[in-house]
Amino acid sequence: MGAPENTPRAFLVASLLLLVSGITSAAGNALIVARFPDRPTPQDLLLQVLPSVKYAQYATEIAIIGSFVVLFAYAARHARHEFADMVAVFGIMYLVRSILMVLTPLANSYDGPGHFGFIPLDQLGMFPSGHVAAALLCFLVIDARRAPAMKRLALGLMVTQWIALLLSHGHYSIDIAGGILLGYFVHREWRDGSLFGPVKRLMGTNSRAASDSAAA
Repeated sequence: MGAPENTPRAFLVASLLLLVSGITSAAGNALIVARFPDRPTPQDLLLQVLPSVKYAQYATEIAIIGSFVVLFAYAARHARHEFADMVAVFGIMYLVRSILMVLTPLANSYDGPGHFGFIPLDQLGMFPSGHVAAALLCFLVIDARRAPAMKRLALGLMVTQWIALLLSHGHYSIDIAGGILLGYFVHREWRDGSLFGPVKRLMGTNSRAASDSAAA
């Protein structure tokens, strides 16, 4: 497969996409607060069965930060030519999530103080989990053939985050399942599909965003 080039145009389009996803996410949160003040709290079998470990909330934040650190280290050492595409993939994922979370406005699953880990609880989108989707993308874009140790580390951080989210009641189990599906769909469609073809053309590349993850 040909390597995509990090042209200024590619970086500009990818950065704008990420910026737009941030704006739409903030707008979605504001809409949920304004239009759905009495959001329902659904029953969740796993959250009822598992113990509530409040300090696990910090493990989720450490895990997602660690996932991004590993991804940036991988990009710097092994995939600089793919970095713009990586940014675009995350922008698309967060943009799609900002739409989906408004369609399913649920009450927060966490019943602790007014923050979750390092994040204020005004981040009200529950389904699907952006944390989960982002950690999965960090894992998927790392090529095990180029950086096997980084791939394993990203896997460990991803699984740690999922477990910590459940133990801390940071997300409903359906949010985690939705985040996995969202991250996988965006990654696979960018690599092998045509849905995001217009974005690739705007960036000036038709090559894949990430390296082959078949060896995961």
